[in-house]
Amino acid sequence: MITGKVEAFVEKDGVWTPVAEFSNNILYSGYDAMAKALGGDRDYVVNGMYVEFMNGSPSEPTISLTRDVSHYKSLTSPYGYIRFKTLSDPVYSASDGGVYTSNRVTFTGVTKGISSGGAGVVDGTSQFFSVALAAIPDIEDDSKDVLVSAAAIKSGGVFAPMIKAANSQLAFRWTIKLGG
Repeated sequence: MITGKVEAFVEKDGVWTPVAEFSNNILYSGYDAMAKALGGDRDYVVNGMYVEFMNGSPSEPTISLTRDVSHYKSLTSPYGYIRFKTLSDPVYSASDGGVYTSNRVTFTGVTKGISSGGAGVVDGTSQFFSVALAAIPDIEDDSKDVLVSAAAIKSGGVFAPMIKAANSQLAFRWTIKLGG
């Protein structure tokens, strides 16, 4: 069993304010990436994220388990996305210290506020509404990126897009748990 939890924050002046917490879906390509990473293929190490936004009011997306990077590359105004590397090495922990020593892995990422494609980010207008965890082998070349997991941004189970405020960024802490 593989499950995941995403915590979303607004980051301003180094202070992280929590705004949402939600679960994710492991995508079909995510299972492929995990198998490749387990086999030692460094191109499948999870180290990045994609965040989708709209300059307007988005509807809750249905995220297919077949979603891949082409979804983001095909976005056009008023939709766009930000692609970025995680901040640091992942953090490992145990969900049950009596059974596991490190069956959870947590990734942390912060947007840079500059669109990677589609519409440009507009402070006070851009509403971020979905996020994906990814393997990004080369930050200069998105053609090899593989999505591992994705989710609509929700708070208390309710769709809750996050508005990009001036002088702030969006931050995510994403934990994947393997096992019971």
